[in-house]
This record gives sequence, C-alpha cells and structure tokens, in this order.
Amino acid sequence: MNARTADPLPRWVREAPTTTADPRAAARALRPVLEAGAADGERDGRLTEAAVRGLADSGLFGLLVPRELGGIEADPATYIDVIDELSYADASAGWVMMATTFGTSGGAIALGQSVIDEMYCEGAGYVCAGQVAPLGRAERVGDGYRISGHFQFGSGAQIASWFFGAYVLHEDGRPALDEHGAPQLIWAFAPRSLVVIHEDTWDVVGLRATGSFDYEVLDHVTNDEHVIMPTNRDRRGGTIYAVGVSIAHVSWALGVGRRSLDELRSLAEHRQRPGRSTMIDQQGFQRPNQLGSRLGDVFLLASPPLALTAGTVGCVSITLS
Repeated sequence: MNARTADPLPRWVREAPTTTADPRAAARALRPVLEAGAADGERDGRLTEAAVRGLADSGLFGLLVPRELGGIEADPATYIDVIDELSYADASAGWVMMATTFGTSGGAIALGQSVIDEMYCEGAGYVCAGQVAPLGRAERVGDGYRISGHFQFGSGAQIASWFFGAYVLHEDGRPALDEHGAPQLIWAFAPRSLVVIHEDTWDVVGLRATGSFDYEVLDHVTNDEHVIMPTNRDRRGGTIYAVGVSIAHVSWALGVGRRSLDELRSLAEHRQRPGRSTMIDQQGFQRPNQLGSRLGDVFLLASPPLALTAGTVGCVSITLS
C-alpha cells in the first residue's frame, strides 16, 4: 500500500488569500487553466500545479470563511454560482473546492482561538479536508483527548493543512453512550503533520484528480481548542452556516450537468453519417436534448438570491426572493 506522511505544503498554498472582490468573476477567470489541466489531473490523480495555484491565488478557498476572519462568507446564490462555474470547467477542481470550503467552514466557525490564529495569522494554512463518518477513536486525557483513526474520502488532501474527522469517545475501553444509548462523538481537527495519506485508495473515473484518498490520523493527544463538537464556544459568522452541505453537492451537479449537455450538443451538431442529417436534427436526439431546458429550470430553482434572516436562537428562516 502506498502510504506516507503528508508532505509539507508550499507557502503559497498555506498563505492563500481568503477573499476576492468578485467571486463569480474569479471563478470565470479560472476556466482556461482548469480546462487545460483537466486531462493531466485525471491521468496523474491530482490537480496540476497550475490549477492549484490558480485556485489558491483566486481567494476562493475563503468562500465560506467568516468575514470576521477575512473571508468572503458568501451568500448561497454566490456559492452556487462559483461551484457551478468551477465544476463546469473541471469536475475534479469543482469537487475539491466544494469539499474543502465546507470542511474549512466547520473549523472557521467553531475551532478555538489558538487554532484559528495558527490557521489565519501564523501561516499554518486554513484549507481543511475530511470525512464526517465516525471512524475514529477518542479517549479523555486530562483536559484533552487522545485521538486516532482511519478515514476515507479525503477530497482535497493534496492541498489541505488540516484534516477533520468524527471520533467515538471511549471510556474504560468501551464506547461511551449518551442518554439515548448512542455512542458519544467528538469532531476534531488534526494538522497535516500528524496525518498519513494512503494514495492508492482512490481511482474513480472522472474524479481521479480530487485525490479523495483514505487518510490516517496518527495517535496523538489534542486539546479542546481542536474540537468543534461538543463545545460551549460561541460560533463565528452569520446565518449562511445554517445551510447544510447539500447546497454544495447541488452546485457541483449543476456545473457537471451543464457541461455534459453542452458536450453532447457539440458532438451532435457535428456528428453525421453519410446521407443523413446531423444527430442534433434527428428526432431521436430531440428528447434527450430537452434535458437542457429542464436543467435550466433546476438552476433557476437553485439559484435565486437567498435572504437569510435569523429568528430566535436555533431557528433560522429562509426566504426566497
């Protein structure tokens, strides 16, 4: 098995800007470099350096970083448009941005201040990868936890400074249970230096460049500052963080769907058998071609401006306008 401790990241990745004046324009500007590197990324199983540099320099990794930390804190419509655009250019690049921005947001809104300082002020890097399945093990050690675990689907591991995971809390060698009899979980972040990446665990056609490898968090003791759940800390950011990860998957699917239909249409416009019309003019092609208009309807439903207004604590009202 090809496993090794994650290589240190270059400074230009760790210190990537967290904001841009126009996220949509920044995403559109990346299309040429992402399209140019898509085939090489698929072949090599990692985004090209040019693609990573473009994404890092764009400031878009800060899409879901709270404004108080210097991030964009994008509204849902902006987030959908950006991920859609990147995914149209290259499915893998769009998936990496989608997955890491949500992982990054979880840390940004809830980690302790000392870890936030490392991420955003001391050059440790802020981009996060991880998996939410409870595949790790944790034990209470003084004021902290001893954690370890083998996780899957570490999308964006190539560029992540931190890896998060869910850990089942153990007491006396057994899972600790809550009042409902379910295992107690903690969600914690580990630095890249304490992670082993298993690089032969991902080979999905069309998404090889996402580098969604298995990763192993080495046994170590961490403090409460690295834990986002459970915690009594006040959370950073506004009501955008009440929107779940489904918005990310929808955004990616819209971009890939649009590109698939455009590629099909382009092929049909030029594909012609001797003595026959082009495919796009044939009746048999018209029905699948109607998918384009249906996808447009889906896009309109997913992309109106969203006005998020908070009600009482723990209650968020979402109004479409």
